[in-house]
Amino acid sequence: MSSIKDVKAMLMLMASYYPNFKVSPNMATLWHDLLADLPSDLLLQATKRHCASEKWPPKISELRQAAIAIMNNESVLSASEAWGMVQKAIQRFGRDKGKEARAYLGEHTWRVVECLGWQTLGGSYIRDMVSHRARFIEAWQSIETRESKQRLLPQGLRDGAMAVTGGKIKQLAERLRIE
Repeated sequence: MSSIKDVKAMLMLMASYYPNFKVSPNMATLWHDLLADLPSDLLLQATKRHCASEKWPPKISELRQAAIAIMNNESVLSASEAWGMVQKAIQRFGRDKGKEARAYLGEHTWRVVECLGWQTLGGSYIRDMVSHRARFIEAWQSIETRESKQRLLPQGLRDGAMAVTGGKIKQLAERLRIE
């Protein structure tokens, strides 16, 4: 995780790349608050990537995006590639071997498959596959959008959002049971 010293070094690096970038006395503390959850080497790599490719100094959100891209190795499957893997899994395992298919596909792809139902996909006729593909890609994009927004948040904010969301859902469920 990045220390305040790491963030100060990153800010000084940015000031050397961007002559008009001014570092204020409390800036390191403020930036550290939102970047502390990133490993220091990842933060440095994200900073260098931004400085090498962008004309203007980064915002905190841009550094977080660059760090996430580096962590994901920018080789996450596209929705179409994932659908191709699902088709191979259907051929290889059939509808009755969901556990094996899950291990083959990985957790991210399996979350999308669960939205549509493995049994449904595995037992479908060829003519239904075009419609399933479209629904799969829509679900993939929706889940990917939500998860990428979550990944951009610092861990402390992610945990807080989950606790608040979980609490609201629990309260709503209790209210529905009472009525």
